[in-house]
Amino acid sequence: MDDDFEYYITFPVIAEPVVSKEPVIILFGWAGCVDRYLAKYSEIYQKKGCTTIRYITSPNVVSPRCIDEKKIHNLAGNVINLLLDMKFDKHPIFFHVFSNGGATVYRYVSELMKKKHPNDFQIKGCIFDSCPAKVRASGFVRATLAMTDGSLVKRYMIAFVALVRAMILGVYSALLSFFTGKINYYLLWNALVEEPNICPQL
Repeated sequence: MDDDFEYYITFPVIAEPVVSKEPVIILFGWAGCVDRYLAKYSEIYQKKGCTTIRYITSPNVVSPRCIDEKKIHNLAGNVINLLLDMKFDKHPIFFHVFSNGGATVYRYVSELMKKKHPNDFQIKGCIFDSCPAKVRASGFVRATLAMTDGSLVKRYMIAFVALVRAMILGVYSALLSFFTGKINYYLLWNALVEEPNICPQL
């Protein structure tokens, strides 16, 4: 497991477990999320007798037009290895994913589960919270501003540069797709719509 794979696990706070294998809730936060916000959701599940795992992906790993394929695949493998190491494959598992950042992580974890562990996990449900969403320029700028620290001028400059970069990558990807038939960018919306459902989704 990678050293930079940072996650948080919390266990039920009830005195006696209601079931022998308590549900495991995996929370994938939005890109740029601060853990104290995600921890509030975790606390709700804890009080209901659930174990929770919280993870927040770096904004550097995902973007509206492209992702770091190597990092996201390694991340998905780390999540699955964690579940196996903790023996959570024997527990009912639910996902609660936030915004496109969390949904992106879920997408690759789900794909890897279906590909390499089709019968190893008891996936019981997934909550999509404010996602997936088709990314437009205005939404991209707002998201970048929310994830960026510093003065307002600095944040807008970073958002502008990021938007130009995304547009260039989009044009490049479209041309590459047209001439080679290969797509090197991801469309989260399409991927999740076309994904075979392995569990109830909300």
